[in-house]
Amino acid sequence: MWKHSMTSAKPLRKIHNAVGAYIAKASCFYLAGKGKEAAQSYTDAIKLLPDNADLYFMRGNAYKQIPLPDGAMEDFLKALAINPDHASALNNVGAARGREGKKEQGCEDLKRACRLGVCIGQEWATKEGLCK
Repeated sequence: MWKHSMTSAKPLRKIHNAVGAYIAKASCFYLAGKGKEAAQSYTDAIKLLPDNADLYFMRGNAYKQIPLPDGAMEDFLKALAINPDHASALNNVGAARGREGKKEQGCEDLKRACRLGVCIGQEWATKEGLCK
């Protein structure tokens, strides 16, 4: 049994190492303002870990940088489908909805994101007069 556990852990470790490399590469691209390249690296990571909400959130941010707002929103919503308590994704969805004129829904998203620990969107929306 011990040998089996060690054997099955090796492929998982390789996947996590590869995902880590893709994330590092994507982060470099993102910081350099190369959203398209960052999005591609996150896509490569998502192929290996398709149920990871953080990867969709990060790719959504890369799409925002390109800008591809529809792709960004789709990825933020996918992150929330995987993890409904992903505060950063909820914050971005709420801010986008507020900018699209969906004030009520956007404000609710931002308030919930703040309750989960990410308040920057709610602060912005309150300052802009979008939310109370």
